[in-house]
Amino acid sequence: MATTGQRRTDTIVAGRIIRNVDEKIWNPEFAGSATPLTTLMNNMKNREATSNMKFEVYEDVLNNRRTTILSFDASGVTSTIFQITTTDAPYVALNSQLKNLKTGENYFVTAITAGGVVTVQRDFAGTLTTPSVSTTTTDRLMILGEALPEGGVSRNGITRDAEASYNYCQFFRTSVQMSDILIGTKTYGGKDWLYQRDKKMLEHKLKIELSLWLGERFAQADVASTDGYIYTTGGVIQHIKGNVLDVSGAAYSGILTLKVLDRFGEKMSLNGSDTKHVFCGPRFFSALNSIGNNKLRLNDSASSLGMNIVEYVTHGLRLKFVNAKKVFESDPSLTTGTLAGTGVCLDLKYLKYEYFDGLDTKLHEEVQENDRAGKKDEWRTVAGLKMWQYGLDHSYNASSGVPEEFAGVHGKIIGVSDYM
Repeated sequence: MATTGQRRTDTIVAGRIIRNVDEKIWNPEFAGSATPLTTLMNNMKNREATSNMKFEVYEDVLNNRRTTILSFDASGVTSTIFQITTTDAPYVALNSQLKNLKTGENYFVTAITAGGVVTVQRDFAGTLTTPSVSTTTTDRLMILGEALPEGGVSRNGITRDAEASYNYCQFFRTSVQMSDILIGTKTYGGKDWLYQRDKKMLEHKLKIELSLWLGERFAQADVASTDGYIYTTGGVIQHIKGNVLDVSGAAYSGILTLKVLDRFGEKMSLNGSDTKHVFCGPRFFSALNSIGNNKLRLNDSASSLGMNIVEYVTHGLRLKFVNAKKVFESDPSLTTGTLAGTGVCLDLKYLKYEYFDGLDTKLHEEVQENDRAGKKDEWRTVAGLKMWQYGLDHSYNASSGVPEEFAGVHGKIIGVSDYM
């Protein structure tokens, strides 16, 4: 084609102009840590090998120290016969004291049946400032020690069985494949094969992270074939059933305040380590920064791990809040059921990344068929989550509405929708 006059960029054949393309493909998800839980566990060396797809732990606590009044034989003022929670009856001994945590009254046990019917002596020490104090159903009682008579014999021992807990390793596989011709083709943005392999590595790590949070344990024969068995690992959310602070109701109206943080810290300080990590999403994390009033401190060392962590100390407990945005990200299409207003508190001392011996994360190269005119690499991991507390949590807190006897080392705060 002839050009009259000055040649310009719009008149030259377009294919002759060399494009100015950056040498790398930009992917915003490559920045920062997308897997804070596994990153922290690995950094703290909370990992161990297993030679069995199923791994187990036994969990135990001291005998029950609290029970609940379900009914009584007369008025709340004069009744001397109570029906307590049946499963707590073995832990109440003759001649022991029960402390009513609401009214402050002490009861002296004079008889107890296997079914949980307790006969007591009211105000036996004459310590009530108001003798007519009324007992009501749902009152919580603390089980104190018994008084044995002088010259008597010892009582039979009262023990409880440990709770069995288990989880599975899961086989994670993430592959990338490309034809020989495309591998050898020059492309803008660098070698596509290397970029795709790096991207699959991040996707593989994210699969594991999400499963360790949201997965449910399961095992069955593979329904798609007859040559395999499938195991899935149970995640953090499945493990935690009790020790939950719900702020969505009228008492807190879903508003995150320092008072709420202190109340949550009080719950989480009862058992476990004096430093715990609270994983949350961007909404929760932003609320923390807004209410901190210089009481939350940025953890500078976490930046080397690609994470944002702020610390708050309450009730002698150091809470480290971690922005786990890939797990707790908000979904604009959801108004309920989202994890955006949830913070999960974990005592990392009681979690382990459990990997099958010799089968931890590894890149397997060139696993394609022998006659395939291309290349296939695959990231493989066989691993799961070992998390203490599952057995006790689900045993003690099996029924909704029942007061929690067992205060776990892990817990969560839910229902956060706003901040002040």
